[in-house]
This record gives sequence, C-alpha cells and structure tokens, in this order.
Amino acid sequence: MLATLERHTPPPEHQGRLMDVSVLRLRWGRDTVDDPAWREGFEAEVARVRAIVSAVAADTGGWLPPDTPQLLVVFAGDECPANDAVRACRASLAIVEKLHEPGHRGARPGVGVNTGLAFLCGWRFSPSDLHCRRGRTRPLVGDAVRVADRLAGHAPEGMVVIGDATRQAGRGLLLTEGAGVVATGDRGRLVPAHLLLGVAPAR
Repeated sequence: MLATLERHTPPPEHQGRLMDVSVLRLRWGRDTVDDPAWREGFEAEVARVRAIVSAVAADTGGWLPPDTPQLLVVFAGDECPANDAVRACRASLAIVEKLHEPGHRGARPGVGVNTGLAFLCGWRFSPSDLHCRRGRTRPLVGDAVRVADRLAGHAPEGMVVIGDATRQAGRGLLLTEGAGVVATGDRGRLVPAHLLLGVAPAR
C-alpha cells in the first residue's frame, strides 16, 4: 500500500511550493450523508470509490494526498498548466463513468474540478502517516481547493461541475453548459459553474 501511495504523491521538488494546480474533488450530497441507510455502508462505499479514484489517478498522472480523509486528486507540474486542467477533466469523467458501471449500488458523489493557486505542503511517506488525522494534516491548501470543494457540493449526483478558471484553461477542449454560480465563502465571491459534458480530442 505504501508503494502505491508513493507513486501518486508529488515529487519532492514540488512540495512546499505555491503553484498552479487543478483539483478534482468528490463529495456526496447532504441528503445522502444524512440518510441512516447510507451511513451504515459508509466506510465500504468510500473505500470502493477511493479505489476507483486511485486507479484513475494512476492512469492520468494525478496525485492523491495519502493522509487526508477527503477524496481529492491534484494535477500539477505540467509545463503548460492548461494541460493539468484538461487531465483533471478527463479523469473526472473517467471516474464518473466507472461509478455508473452495472452493479453499482448507492448514491454517487458529485465531482468538482477547479484550477488555481494552491500551496503543496510536504507529504510524508512513513507508514505511520497513512492513517487519516482529521484537522491535523492539510497537505494542500488554497483557493483552488476551497472552490473545488464548493463545486463538488454543487454538482448533481454522479456528475461533474467545473469552475470558470478550469473551463478557460481548457482552451476550447471542454464541452460544457452553464450550471449557475457557486459561493466560495470568500467575502461573498461568486464563481460561475459549468456542467462538464465531455472533453474533445486534443488537436
């Protein structure tokens, strides 16, 4: 398990840096979380979804923070940050497709993708750091993360909503439709939201 997580974490040269990232965040709706029947299978469902997210991240070059309880994938480090945004969108659609495969039971999380600045704190690789320590370790902080979380909460079940910065970074490759606005919690600032319908082949 440790070796798998090491493959999905940022290289040392990117740790402790403020940089452009695209963040993919999964989040279940409040109605689902408050459902006692769903909460009974919470751990098993989260583990199943995390396995899907990990596999897609491995295929698309995303980084998974190993010591956070959030379902979060980071795309960064490309010479062209726009490529990170497109990779994050491709990954989000791949995750949603796998969550819709036959045999799935239970509510599906919404997915939010946002692009912007974030500070990548140091990730640790020792086995003692593999357990979640809610409130003690925040491997990634910044506006990109906060807005991605709000977008995920805004997304309909099993669908992807992206921020305006991600749509603009996609350079016309992203097929979207308007999905209203999302409050970021930053002095009432509103961010346009877009439902992601597809990603066109690279030209």
